[in-house]
Amino acid sequence: AETKIPYDAPSALHSQPEDSPMISITRIGRHLGAEIAGVDLSQPLDDNTFAQIASAFFDNEVAFFRNQNIQAA
Repeated sequence: AETKIPYDAPSALHSQPEDSPMISITRIGRHLGAEIAGVDLSQPLDDNTFAQIASAFFDNEVAFFRNQNIQAA
């Protein structure tokens, strides 16, 4: 069973430009894994969204993106 723990991203990443999508990051386990929602990986990412995803990945070592429609290039 997964345990969802609220993820607190570094404060520098809390400011969200108006044109950036609102993403949510939920820590799945105590030491490993985060679910990232509210982002469409089939579209280009702005710098702020990329920075939030990168920070969550580096902090949690594993990132889960559910329900993505990604096709090979």
